[in-house]
Amino acid sequence: MNKHDNNLRPGRMLRFFLILTMVLVAGCSTPADRMQQRLALLGDARLDSLMRGSLAATGGIENWARARRIEADALATIFEPDGAQTLVQQQLTVEPGEKLWVSLTSNEPGGVLMEQLDRKGKVQLHVRGKKEGAGASEAQQLRGTEIKLRLLAQALTGPAGLLREGYQLRWAGQERQGGRLTDKIEITGLIFAQVAPDDTTGNLMTVWIDAETQLMDRLWLCFRQEENKLGYLAVDMGDYRKVGSGLMLPGNIVIQRSDKYQQFRERRILLLENQRLEVFQKAKRHKLFLGLF
Repeated sequence: MNKHDNNLRPGRMLRFFLILTMVLVAGCSTPADRMQQRLALLGDARLDSLMRGSLAATGGIENWARARRIEADALATIFEPDGAQTLVQQQLTVEPGEKLWVSLTSNEPGGVLMEQLDRKGKVQLHVRGKKEGAGASEAQQLRGTEIKLRLLAQALTGPAGLLREGYQLRWAGQERQGGRLTDKIEITGLIFAQVAPDDTTGNLMTVWIDAETQLMDRLWLCFRQEENKLGYLAVDMGDYRKVGSGLMLPGNIVIQRSDKYQQFRERRILLLENQRLEVFQKAKRHKLFLGLF
């Protein structure tokens, strides 16, 4: 190596370490950091305090940030329009990262139905291992499946699920629900890709958080349907239990029809009684500090 190359080496090495440092710093934004950033952007002291209290009551930001996958084995009661009820075993899996992924497998009398929402917001249906087509006649089924899967994921992830990118939150005061004092939060934004992929209007989600326990108690949804009609669904969560990871998750989830007045006395659609709840966590990340100077 000649003298000229030796003179250039220190400068090249310094530039290399500077670039490496910038890459490491840019990559050090953890899920917990992103949750803290979104809390800081709420712009409402009351809402900030409410969300932080609910996150703490359900296990804390660090535990939510480390949750890689939530699994539930459930006994599901499906309520038919004619009043009939069907009992089926279901397996629900939610991966609550930046890009939500949800899978629901139902062992129905006619076979195994697999419903999946991928990280791109696309819905897939499989029956007995055979992928179903997505023809125009099935558009309503795909739409209903996406709504159901997102509602179940939101019910399981509670306050952490409200901190998704693109959601706008507003504290809407306090009111009594089922005899309990609750705080009401309204959420707008592009919630359902299959419902209105090019339109953020018409979708409104409301949640109620128990003022005493700080647990999410109820959820109501207004969503756009075909022919510009609006649909309404409501969700009740209860029987909260602490799982091994430290998170508090609902043991019972009830989806029912509702109306524009946010009533919770309409016909039930699905009752999910979780028999097993388990959270799989990400490995802890260790920050790397380089002493360059």
